[in-house]
Amino acid sequence: MLKSGKGDLLKYNAVQSAFNVGFTALDMPWRSTHICRHTFATISLMETKNLSAVQASLGHTEQRVTQRYAKAVALLSSSTGEKTASAIFKNSRL
Repeated sequence: MLKSGKGDLLKYNAVQSAFNVGFTALDMPWRSTHICRHTFATISLMETKNLSAVQASLGHTEQRVTQRYAKAVALLSSSTGEKTASAIFKNSRL
């Protein structure tokens, strides 16, 4: 969960609003912040190969929901995934 400067949890609409400001400033089309969950799940599965752990971290009660990400990961070659993850982190300001 994200927290405000005061330590309070941020509401989803506040997070989405911040994303919208960024998308507008970068002249990008709108995207839901849910893409962050998809990115996390995909990278986590690529790195850990642990479907149960990813399921738990996403809060999925049924493994079949998490298996959607596993199918996407299976379609990627390891070099494609590694290059994509490298590009994400190389271009980020983290």
